Amino acid sequence: MTRRAVSVGLLALALAACGGGPRKNVGNAIGARDVPGALAAYERFREADGSDVRLLGEIAALVLELEALGEVPERSDAAIAQLRLAGNAGVGALRRVAASEGVTLARAKALGALHARRDRGATAYLYALLDADDPEIVAEAIVAIEPAEEAKLLSFLDDTSPRVRRAAATRLAARRDSAAVFDRLLVVARVDPDARVRAAAIRALGEQGASAVPMLRERLGDPDHAARQAVIHALIRADEQAAVPILAPLLGLPTGVAGVEAARVLAMLPPTEQNAAVRDDALAFLRGALHHEETSLRAQASVALVSLRPSRETREAAQAALERETDRGVRLGLARALLRDPEGQPEGREALVALLEGDDMPGVQAAAVLAESAVEPAIAKLEAVLSAGAPLLRRVAARALARDARMPEAARRALEDEDPLVRIAAAGGILAATNR
Repeated sequence: MTRRAVSVGLLALALAACGGGPRKNVGNAIGARDVPGALAAYERFREADGSDVRLLGEIAALVLELEALGEVPERSDAAIAQLRLAGNAGVGALRRVAASEGVTLARAKALGALHARRDRGATAYLYALLDADDPEIVAEAIVAIEPAEEAKLLSFLDDTSPRVRRAAATRLAARRDSAAVFDRLLVVARVDPDARVRAAAIRALGEQGASAVPMLRERLGDPDHAARQAVIHALIRADEQAAVPILAPLLGLPTGVAGVEAARVLAMLPPTEQNAAVRDDALAFLRGALHHEETSLRAQASVALVSLRPSRETREAAQAALERETDRGVRLGLARALLRDPEGQPEGREALVALLEGDDMPGVQAAAVLAESAVEPAIAKLEAVLSAGAPLLRRVAARALARDARMPEAARRALEDEDPLVRIAAAGGILAATNR
């Protein structure tokens, strides 16, 4: 008997032991890996005994487990992501996926999720997958290599797969005080043809300390904006004091993606007398970006405000921008920034309620935020979207109803949605709700 068969059998026995009658029928259907049967049995159980969030969560876990083991990569990835987000409630299903047969990407990702939870057994199995033929699997398995195995990690920087090189560079961030690692990361950050690999090497260099600052400063000229953003964070990590005079000049340039990110990072500096001037300049830059003609830059600036500690300055900036902003996505960001400030909450909540009128993603996301506070119109909005919205909107609504609104029963019908990704989102939200 395989490990998966044993684990599924134990799950079925555990559920059956919880009681007889309708509850036992649910357990039997789950043990038979029959989602439609389990949902039908749960409906009969609910009519007889009322709802049981944990029992419904077991059905949701089965939905995610089966999707994770399926042959559609997008659905498998989405299911494993939901199991990760479910926290402790997702561990059982992750272990069953990790114990599945064969050398598969789903198994590697499940093992990686368990490794992140410090599961030593999962780490050992993951390490064994380093010899897999599929570079995607190898990239997932690299996290199992101890940083002390420097030569092994460095060898993966020469792999033909960008995914493998990126994983190796990321793992090498934990290898400090090694001249060989430092030198190789310098080369990768400069010359690797894949921008994501360069960005990973740049982030790893940020962990090497002040000695990396000169090279990181050079990489501010990288042609890729994501790599340049990685430099901004890496400089702060490497040496905050040295980073400030390097990043501050970006605030004097025309507004761009890198400048907005630099302003956000500099505005987050500790509020010391030494940092006062640059923090003021950073906030002024963000205020200007909130009124830029490009919607994408206004949106980035509004998200930057959400990440900052609430203050009179951030509140007034959000309020001023909200008065003239017409883009609904940007208004959502500004409303969320105000919601984090006790004095700005009434205006932020009002802006979110106004967004409920639209049949678009900002409207659904606003409903998800408000549902956390049990705002009835927001919950009604999520239920309406789940009944008749577009598939992408239904995915957001299903998870929000289950997790944010703490109404897993309201999301239960989405487990039978015609769109597989809606079913996965609903299952993830229901399973996460069982942690409460």
